[in-house]
Amino acid sequence: MTENTLQCPRCGHHNTTDSRFCNRCGNPLVADAAAAVVPPSQSASSKSIISLILGILSIFMLGFLSGIPAMILAKHEEDEIRQGRSPVAGEMLAKLGFWLGLIGTILSGLTVLIFLLLIFFGLGIPFFINF
Repeated sequence: MTENTLQCPRCGHHNTTDSRFCNRCGNPLVADAAAAVVPPSQSASSKSIISLILGILSIFMLGFLSGIPAMILAKHEEDEIRQGRSPVAGEMLAKLGFWLGLIGTILSGLTVLIFLLLIFFGLGIPFFINF
């Protein structure tokens, strides 16, 4: 914009040169524009996309086997986005990956619990003794 402003590497907002943090998103500002790690116009990172795919798989097929990694990867990516080391475009994908992973993990846990309860109470102990 003008020489009196400093552009935020995360959201692109123009701040005064004496600002240490962005007035819009709170991201730390760097005086040298070349030191900005991630330009705001980049697409989502592969970690965000992978966390979303793992979250979807956790609901439909793999349960907690992909749900837990989806949540861990999504939280790590959200931290990277907050610190300005990953593109902001992947924030929604990471959040979706986390929540889908959580839902898939809960559903698989409930399925295992119901299965164990059916075996223990539904079939009963005499069923196993007869064999």
